[in-house]
Amino acid sequence: MTAEPSRARAARRLQGRIAIVTGAGSRPPGDGTAKAISVLFACAGATVAVVDLDEERALATIAE
Repeated sequence: MTAEPSRARAARRLQGRIAIVTGAGSRPPGDGTAKAISVLFACAGATVAVVDLDEERALATIAE
């Protein structure tokens, strides 16, 4: 039996989980912490609810 590569294991670590991230729309320049967390959780397999007062910025985070 071989060990599963750590990237594959990390990519599904949050599979089946739901995360609600507030303030996930980032203000330029750069990415804010909540935006980065949203992307990271999604990459790890979570379903992410992105919440921000500015709908346009929240949609930009979702597009990533």
